[in-house]
Amino acid sequence: MSDVVTTLRTLLLEAPDVFAITGDRWYPMQMPDAPLFPLGVIMKVGAPGEYDFQGDAGIEQARVQIDLYSDSGYGDLMDLRLAVRRALSGFPQDGVSPDSSTCEIDSCMVISDMDRPANEFEQAGPRHLRRRMLEFYVWNRGI
Repeated sequence: MSDVVTTLRTLLLEAPDVFAITGDRWYPMQMPDAPLFPLGVIMKVGAPGEYDFQGDAGIEQARVQIDLYSDSGYGDLMDLRLAVRRALSGFPQDGVSPDSSTCEIDSCMVISDMDRPANEFEQAGPRHLRRRMLEFYVWNRGI
């Protein structure tokens, strides 16, 4: 698992409003078979590094995608979306990353927030799976 993914997962697990909705159902890259909903999937989709005259500066601007899934209605999905945005957007408010993190986050900014189809999970009946995709730029460095 990518260091920035591990750190963001830890932040979301430690955010009370997020944890109240998803519990520990945060997964890297893909969700497990037959998951319980709601849940989140975190993946790093790009990460150009920064360089100075001595070479690699040890920081990167990771582009991170967080997919949110809910089978209990659009309103519940929007509640999860808001909780995640409040937990991550503008982080770090107090300038620290979680104690257990493997990277230090300098800033985290939402760059995209949109509904996406969840076609791979089409369900018959009154309960339909809904998906929301959030993308962030996360400036971070290894520690």
